[in-house]
Amino acid sequence: SLDANTLKVSSQYAFMKDSPIFVRCYDKDFDDNGVMNDCEMSFELGLIGMSKIAETSQIAKMKELAKFYKNKVIFDLLSLKDSLTLLDEKDLKLVSIHHLIKDDSACEDFNTAAKLMPPLRSKEDVLALREALKEGKISFLTS
Repeated sequence: SLDANTLKVSSQYAFMKDSPIFVRCYDKDFDDNGVMNDCEMSFELGLIGMSKIAETSQIAKMKELAKFYKNKVIFDLLSLKDSLTLLDEKDLKLVSIHHLIKDDSACEDFNTAAKLMPPLRSKEDVLALREALKEGKISFLTS
């Protein structure tokens, strides 16, 4: 995550140039050096999980900065149902295709092909992202 002054100056320049800010919603200070979603599967595999707060805390912070500095923000690589609830209809949201088709059960048997950033999340999160896509609430898809 960026320090407060860098975020402030970036927000000011983005406002002056009428440019959007792309934000990867991830605060490494909250991830505990995790390697997958913090869930029952991570516990069973004996792997450190990444907390949801690593994503949601950045959304809350950037929404406040965007409101204060009047920036347009594109929230990059969302992976959580909770993230969608923090964002308004007008907020631009980018979701990876992987997070629409796979959940954290893909990490079973230490499958390293399922190690993504942000990590694959719960079935509930995947279903919420799919529903948001159907409803037109996802602005961009990426691979």
